[in-house]
Amino acid sequence: MKASMFLALAGLVLLFVVCYASESEEKEFPRELISKIFAVDDFKGEVRECKGFGKSCVPGKNECCSGYACNSRDKWCKVLLGK
Repeated sequence: MKASMFLALAGLVLLFVVCYASESEEKEFPRELISKIFAVDDFKGEVRECKGFGKSCVPGKNECCSGYACNSRDKWCKVLLGK
């Protein structure tokens, strides 16, 4: 009986701690998001966007994102295998 009461109390305390932590993160989230948006705008002209899976590409131009390669036959980014 004492062990089950202790486990129930410990579970409630753990639930309280998790809820409190997630609530404090939610309050910080808008500020972090805004700061990241403005930081990205500063380097917008310098950063080259890569193309993901299935996007059309030109072989040899290295347009695909990391882990993908432009397939010369189909001319779209595929998963890079074996290298």
